[in-house]
Amino acid sequence: MQFAIAGDTRFLSHHDTLRMFERVAIRAGLPLRYSAGFSPSPKLALPAPRPVGVAGLDEWLLLHLVQRVEPAVVCQALGAHVPEGVRIAGCRPALGNASWQPREALYDVQLAAELAASLPAAIEQAMACTSAVRTRRMGPGRPAKSVDVRPYVLDLRLHDRRLRMRLGYDAGATVRPSEVLEWLGVPSQPYASAVARVCIHWASGDLSDEQLSSSHSRPKEAGSYE
Repeated sequence: MQFAIAGDTRFLSHHDTLRMFERVAIRAGLPLRYSAGFSPSPKLALPAPRPVGVAGLDEWLLLHLVQRVEPAVVCQALGAHVPEGVRIAGCRPALGNASWQPREALYDVQLAAELAASLPAAIEQAMACTSAVRTRRMGPGRPAKSVDVRPYVLDLRLHDRRLRMRLGYDAGATVRPSEVLEWLGVPSQPYASAVARVCIHWASGDLSDEQLSSSHSRPKEAGSYE
């Protein structure tokens, strides 16, 4: 299932987003496949976790059913129960046992004019670096760790006042857009929560290009999927 998430709903964590879709799918009355064990739950997967606070314009959910249902019926059923800020964009059958490995993702953020004017030099300097170690905060009660963000930054471009970040994955690991912004000297707030993930590119052979055709158009606003 392809969907977009924006507004206040973008502040849901990865776990909470999964829980939301579990409830939506149950309310939609779909023939869900459940896990085994003492506490069975619907089998859903978000193969490319979205950073908290980041809007997603081209997100994907893998939903396991026990019988075939027409994609249009799935879309309509789910769309009737999603909360405000979530839009179902399409549903289609998965390709067998496709592994759904993200390869890279595009992120956009709109910057203030004075900040954008000073950014080209910072981008040039950043792309010339071979290493950029940042301290990653892991959450309450968990120790911070050092992460070299440079290997994950594939490209940085400034279009007018909009910064586009092309960030890669390595064995499922990637860099947070907020870490790239801090590296460039862009204040984490308010800009970290104004970022939108425009699209995700998947590893060759996992899924067909026809099945996962992604739009590369820039969103009007980072907090909106219009």
